[in-house]
Amino acid sequence: MAPLARPVSPALDIVFSRWTEVLTRRRRRMERDGPVISARHPDVPPRVEHEIGDLGRRLASIFTALARRSAENLPGDRQARRIVRRRIPSSKRVIPR
Repeated sequence: MAPLARPVSPALDIVFSRWTEVLTRRRRRMERDGPVISARHPDVPPRVEHEIGDLGRRLASIFTALARRSAENLPGDRQARRIVRRRIPSSKRVIPR
């Protein structure tokens, strides 16, 4: 490993560990609430297969509409943010950059 990478390694371990924990919690919540169905297999090492459940399929049209809206309006949204940023002092902004 490169000498400069070593000091960064512990920080990256923390970040990616947290990210993995967040993803695990979200997956479990989706399993519990129904959009995702998981099948656990008693293999060694353990194996889990995930698929979209009925609820997830019903939500697909909503996510498709959101993605379409975003793609169609992204330039206008960015322009609106630029206008607002010019009007509001940086110390009072609540809109993310």
